[in-house]
Amino acid sequence: MNSIQKITCVFCLVFFLASCVTTGTIAPTPTTPLVPTLTRTLTTTASLAPLRSPDAIPQVIPDLEGTLYQLDAVFNINEKTLDVLEIIQYLNSTGEILEEIMLVVPPNREEGQFVLKSLTLTEGNTAPEIILLGEHLTVLLPEPLQPGEGLILNLNYQLYLPPSAGVFGYTDRQINVCDWYAFMPPYQQPTGWRINPYHPVGEYLIYDMADFEVNITLESPDPDLVIAASAAGETDGQHWNYQLADARTFVWSASTEYQILTQADHPEISLYALPEDVDAGWAALSATISAMNLYSATFGKYPHETLSYVEGDFPDGMEYDGLFFVGQEYFQSYTGDEKNYLTAISVHEAAHQWWFAAVGNDAAMEPWLDESLATYTELLFYETYYPGNESWWWDFRVESFHPTGWVNSTVYEYSSYRPYINAVYLRGAQFIHALRQQMGEEAFWAFLKAYYQVGQGLIMSGEDFFNLLAQYSTVDLAPIQASYFR
Repeated sequence: MNSIQKITCVFCLVFFLASCVTTGTIAPTPTTPLVPTLTRTLTTTASLAPLRSPDAIPQVIPDLEGTLYQLDAVFNINEKTLDVLEIIQYLNSTGEILEEIMLVVPPNREEGQFVLKSLTLTEGNTAPEIILLGEHLTVLLPEPLQPGEGLILNLNYQLYLPPSAGVFGYTDRQINVCDWYAFMPPYQQPTGWRINPYHPVGEYLIYDMADFEVNITLESPDPDLVIAASAAGETDGQHWNYQLADARTFVWSASTEYQILTQADHPEISLYALPEDVDAGWAALSATISAMNLYSATFGKYPHETLSYVEGDFPDGMEYDGLFFVGQEYFQSYTGDEKNYLTAISVHEAAHQWWFAAVGNDAAMEPWLDESLATYTELLFYETYYPGNESWWWDFRVESFHPTGWVNSTVYEYSSYRPYINAVYLRGAQFIHALRQQMGEEAFWAFLKAYYQVGQGLIMSGEDFFNLLAQYSTVDLAPIQASYFR
């Protein structure tokens, strides 16, 4: 396939488990009745053809239940620019009359990355008054939007990717396009739109669930270019078309160097590796497959059909809905067995498909809700597939750093990563383990499965966590909470 080596793994999961791991016992599943999982479906049957023709812009909202983003992007791979037509169909489910709409535009946080050409409302082709300050875009509506009513916003803008390694930018080897479109933040009574200020340590954006229809067109076709995305797409080599329902984000990454390692099962998991790291990539894919099956059995089914795992040309890892990155330094330090960062970080980022993508939270104000659970879920992986390595994991990932700090710290309390990780990730894992020891196995795993089922599709808070926890514990957990929480 030109210069792209597509490697398809058609062996079943049993092969991976037999060759790579030792079988263990999956954590117990609860017998307590659970709240039904919240689900939605795509609310339009619009064609995935490019939306640039004015006739293709929707004039009415067909049975809209939430928010639908339609993104039509023309990508100039030489200039590293995107010309984007974005259509947002939004239903006012806040219960309040809205006189303005707030959008978050992450690329505009840095000058020169985002140029807004136009913003109109479909009805009447109205150009409303807008205020764009950094990554916050306020749309002043000509008429108040009543509860239960919808609107359609049409945005046309250009993106200029910066020459930097990271989730929005490019290097000589990789182009990453994450947090690239204008999106609507959650709305919460009585405070209104939930928007956090940027902070260089940790994450800060809050995402509601939405549906996505995405078209990416190369201005100049490149037969060697491979795109990894949050969903499976169709392509003719110049156009890529995607649909993704009930997701928090849609992101993508492109390179002419990716070697595609694929597991043909459900969900289909594909790892996009750089050519020198294919052997380590197979090990990372194997661990991810095992982890995804374990998490589905323990907490609840993974909600999407596919998952993309991308080797990042930047440090550490980063999670999005349907796609995550793990940095190349972990691939290149792979030791050949399970006792390494590549395995641990791979299964950590996979866990974020449960603790972040499915069950949302405020990443800036309560980061422990996803990071402590994702970190502790690493231990579940090792307990299940590599029994006897639990002490190694505790020392390697937690105790060797002598973590201190309050688990419920915000990102704004830290100016560097190590103290933040020690408090939120590592002390957070210690806190979750203390709950498990105090509650007992059956109640603890029943609680985590219930937390996933109740929280799927929502933005959960610490209060939600502890209120649900109280329903599964017969012992007083207040002393544990007092030890770890401010």
